[in-house]
Amino acid sequence: MRAAEQSRDGGRRAPAPQAGGAPHGPLLVAGIDIGGTAVKIGLLVAAGEEAEIVAPGAAGERRPAAEATIETPLAADPAQFVRAVAGALRSLAGDRRLAAVGVGCAGLVSSGSGIVHRSPNLPRWREAPLGELMRAALGAPVAVLNDANAFALAEARLGAARGSSPVVALTLGTGVGGAIVEDGLLRGGRHGFGGEAGHMSVDLEGPVCPCGQRGCLELFVGRRGLVRAYRRRARWAAGEAGFDLAAGDETRLTPKLMAEAAGRGDRAAAEAFRRAGEILGGALASLSNLIDPQAFVIGGGIAQAGDLLFAPARETLAERAMIGRERVAPILEAALGYRAGMLGAALAALDALGIREPATGEAGS
Repeated sequence: MRAAEQSRDGGRRAPAPQAGGAPHGPLLVAGIDIGGTAVKIGLLVAAGEEAEIVAPGAAGERRPAAEATIETPLAADPAQFVRAVAGALRSLAGDRRLAAVGVGCAGLVSSGSGIVHRSPNLPRWREAPLGELMRAALGAPVAVLNDANAFALAEARLGAARGSSPVVALTLGTGVGGAIVEDGLLRGGRHGFGGEAGHMSVDLEGPVCPCGQRGCLELFVGRRGLVRAYRRRARWAAGEAGFDLAAGDETRLTPKLMAEAAGRGDRAAAEAFRRAGEILGGALASLSNLIDPQAFVIGGGIAQAGDLLFAPARETLAERAMIGRERVAPILEAALGYRAGMLGAALAALDALGIREPATGEAGS
């Protein structure tokens, strides 16, 4: 493996294709976001050595020019999976030639080699050569990266934190993903796995995480942790908003339902979010002390709780960061929605071609 191929690993870009360097003129690139229930595919048009990946007529909105979604074939082996996704992508592209493809996938991913070592969404995958299989199926250069890294690239270069560096990005869902972007590049350390803030221990004597360690952040601010915290506090009886919204069925409890319950006066739900926000803010303070970012960006389904989570997180971060309340980085809510994974994967594909979108604009406050 050439040293330049360590794109995610240590922050270097993937190598440009061998056919004469960066192409010129309009390019069609694809971004693929592999989720636990759906695979989202986006086609983006880019032009020249600097490319603005904005759909024609979109008035500056960051979105693909064409999109498709297929159900994630969870039972498929890697080769079967690639055939299904490549078929959907070819149908979307028609007779247009793809210049490059980016793929974001949850799990332990080596971007330099394109190998998915394991993925929580795809239990049959072990040491899956996703990049190699996609290249063979599509006949185009392929960049593979962790899905949280794709989210981070998109939000740092096109979204809420555009114009900021460094940026620490977290996604809050069933688990908690994280990544660091500096000068538009992922900073993943020696092996490319750095930035996994969800597996920072915030309680050394805490519960055991699926990763094997104790007290990981995602156990407190991920979906399961929030629901568990609510049930510990809730009276769980008729007349309590959470109980009524879930029709008394604990298996129907979700952070979204909890946020609605809190809005209806369910104090146990509000308290669960408050405590999760404080724990999140404490973890961000540690990251602030270590990295001193210009911005934090938080996305994912749980981030939709808004100030239920963000208000205590911001206050705890301001209280605990050594840099002080006046200079601590803002916590920004992600701006790109469900498209962030597709857009970030497409950015990784453009990076593989040696192309960068213009870095204009300022981060929000």
